[in-house]
Amino acid sequence: MLKLGSGVLMVVGIWYPPAALVAGLVLVVLMGGAIAMHAKIRDPLLKWMPATLFFLLSCYVVYVNAGPLVD
Repeated sequence: MLKLGSGVLMVVGIWYPPAALVAGLVLVVLMGGAIAMHAKIRDPLLKWMPATLFFLLSCYVVYVNAGPLVD
């Protein structure tokens, strides 16, 4: 439900950027947890790739949308 809700917020974020920031933060936490679980169960690196890619993309969304808040 959190991933689905974050996806909807990302779309809403096209018109209302703070929504994309919230969605990005939620996805950073979720994908960070997914990466940690892959590490914990010692999955091969190839299985980490989707979570890692989405983690990096979510970090970028947070960076882009938090910029106006930091300035």
